[in-house]
Amino acid sequence: MDAARIIKRASREGVRLYYDRGRLKYRSRRKPPESLIAELRKHKTEIVNLIREKKEIPYGVRWCLRHKQELLKHGWTLPELFSRKITARVHKPGIAWLSILWGRVEAGKASVSITDKGFILFMGTSAGRDWTQTGYPDSRNPAYRKKLTCVHQEREV
Repeated sequence: MDAARIIKRASREGVRLYYDRGRLKYRSRRKPPESLIAELRKHKTEIVNLIREKKEIPYGVRWCLRHKQELLKHGWTLPELFSRKITARVHKPGIAWLSILWGRVEAGKASVSITDKGFILFMGTSAGRDWTQTGYPDSRNPAYRKKLTCVHQEREV
């Protein structure tokens, strides 16, 4: 049995495989069958290589890294691009982590470009309709500018 089939079998058995600190580990609600554990031990190196391949950098992060200088020139900040800040109070990931949009781009169902104003423009077709989604830095957001103006006015008074 090859490594990909063993991973699929483990998944069917409710076993989640992962690679941590140089070791192949698993999580499961119940004890996996001995035959599965024996297969995991036998093909450990191949399984580890497959798991490592799946841990590659997401498409959105790769795209933003390739276009980082141009985006920074247009007013984007590194946190606006790459932040992974998701907590109970704050849900503001950087645009590189918006997996729904980048997943469509990677699958060829949408395209992405940078406009002359520095906006990141996603365009695609879904259910026979064209759609666009625009991302822009906070410095270009009218609501953000208004908030800055209010703070500035408070300081003057």
